[in-house]
Amino acid sequence: MKPSDVILVRVEGGGTVIYTGKGKYFSRKRLYEVYQQLGQDFMQISKQAAVSSCLVSLLLLAKGAGSLTMTVAEYTQMPAGIILVGLGFGLPSIVYQNDKLAPAYQVLIHMGTGCLVMTLVSFWTGVIPVKAGFWPAFLTIAGEIAIAFIVWLIFYQQEKKLARKMNDRIKQLKK
Repeated sequence: MKPSDVILVRVEGGGTVIYTGKGKYFSRKRLYEVYQQLGQDFMQISKQAAVSSCLVSLLLLAKGAGSLTMTVAEYTQMPAGIILVGLGFGLPSIVYQNDKLAPAYQVLIHMGTGCLVMTLVSFWTGVIPVKAGFWPAFLTIAGEIAIAFIVWLIFYQQEKKLARKMNDRIKQLKK
């Protein structure tokens, strides 16, 4: 079997399995030994990285890329961008623990920070089509922010419903 025939190599049930376009083959070699034999054309990645690359592919498709060919810089830039956006929305959510702030300010701080980070990362990763002109770039930014607020609203409604159920249950227990 030639290295160019290999699609995937992974460990299953303690054994190394090599997948090709023609089927799967079992090897007595350890994963790292097979990886070394395949040469520089292969990259070893974790399942987490594979999931991230799927997310990156979705971002590129949303961007309108007809091809999912990426440079090494783009390949590392996109997952890094996903992590940064996650942190941009996740870390500021601690503001909801501050009861002294009005809910509107809590949302403004949380979503404002998250949307700012998301927009900056979108410029950095090239998701925003700057070269296409003002309107495509503006509409992309507006779309991202609208989606972020829709996701926030969905979670807000779920949390509000849960809080209502908990409060109703507490009232029932006090009776």
